[in-house]
Amino acid sequence: VVFSAAIDSSRPALSGVLIDKDGGEVLLVATDGYRLSLQKNVFRAKEELSKALVVPARVIKELLSIKEEDENVKFFVSEKNNQILFIQGETSLVGRLIEAEYPNYEKIIPTEFNTKTEVARGALQNAIKICSVFARETANIIKISIGKNKVVVSANSPSVGEDTVEIEAKTSGEENEIAFNAKYLLDVLSAVNEENLIFEMTGPLNPGVFKIKGNDSFLHLIMPIRVQG
Repeated sequence: VVFSAAIDSSRPALSGVLIDKDGGEVLLVATDGYRLSLQKNVFRAKEELSKALVVPARVIKELLSIKEEDENVKFFVSEKNNQILFIQGETSLVGRLIEAEYPNYEKIIPTEFNTKTEVARGALQNAIKICSVFARETANIIKISIGKNKVVVSANSPSVGEDTVEIEAKTSGEENEIAFNAKYLLDVLSAVNEENLIFEMTGPLNPGVFKIKGNDSFLHLIMPIRVQG
C-alpha cells in the first residue's frame, strides 16, 4: 500500500502508512487524498495494538528495499520513545512514528456500486501504457468506458490525436465511463500481482474501486477526474 502515501509532508499523517486493528484483523492503509490502498490481515500480532500507528512511508520503503523475501520481519513498538523497530535476521531498522491523527478513511470507501466489471490486469495495464503517450498533453487523463463485454481505454491529445484500445471484460450492472490520472492507474496495476481484477464504480464523479477477484483483503480506491463531454 505504501505507493499511495503522500510524498510531501504538508499533511503529516498522509505521508505515513496506518497500521490499525479491525476486529481480529490487522490492516494497513495509505492515502494521499487522491487514492487509497487498504490491505487486511497483513500479519499476526502477538500482542494487541493499544492504538493505531502511523509509520513514515519512507521507513516502510527502506524496509522493503533491504528485507529478504524468505524471512519474516518482526516489529516492536516503543510508545515511550514513539518509535518502531523492524528486525529481520541481522538487520534492524528504527523509525520514529508520526504523531498525527489519521483521517477517517472509511467514510470515503463506497459500499454500493451500479457497475462491476472483471478485467485482466495485464491487458488493462498495457492499454493504459499505450494511451498514456497521448495523455501527456492533457493532464495525464485516461478515460475508461465500460460496456457489457468490453472496456475501452482512450486518451485524446489536441496536437497528436486520439488513441483507443479495447479489451475484453465481463460486466454486470450499468454501462458507465470514468476518467483517471494515468499514473495512478499504472501504480496500482504494477503493485498488484494477481491477474484477475474487479473494478467497481457508481458514476463518473464518484470514486472507482479496484479489487482482486476472490480476495477481499485488498482494496484500492482512486478519485476520478471531471472531464468535459
